[in-house]
Amino acid sequence: TTNWAPLLGWQASFKNGIRADVNSAVTKTSNLDERQGGVVRARTTTSHDVRLTKTFLASKGIRFTWSKRRIKLPNDLNLNLTMLIARDRSQTERPGFEVLTDTDSQRLNVGSGTSYNFTPSITGGFDLAFRQTKDYKTNVIQRGITIAVNAQFRF
Repeated sequence: TTNWAPLLGWQASFKNGIRADVNSAVTKTSNLDERQGGVVRARTTTSHDVRLTKTFLASKGIRFTWSKRRIKLPNDLNLNLTMLIARDRSQTERPGFEVLTDTDSQRLNVGSGTSYNFTPSITGGFDLAFRQTKDYKTNVIQRGITIAVNAQFRF
């Protein structure tokens, strides 16, 4: 097994308060089975992940594009946006035969989330995500949407 994680990693903080994290990783696994006449099973997984976060400070207020005035909130508002693209491929090689693809799929996940501290003991949030899985071997595409509202009460 060879694992390059992160193959590429980048973190940045911009003047406008946006923080960006970008990571890429590659994992390659190869297994040789001499009991079956030199069969090699190889698997390659690649992933690329982007995460953007922004915290709106309560003391400065939030300016929306449709409003000229800043809206003051009693606590900070946290926003995030994430994207993941991953590919997973598994093949079997036998001497004298064609290479057999066992699995070959790609995943795409795009999501956004919001969290807010309403009081020191009540925290809430809203998440919205889209996911897609494409199976290249069977030519099947699956899509889904997630909508989640959460709250945490501390006693």
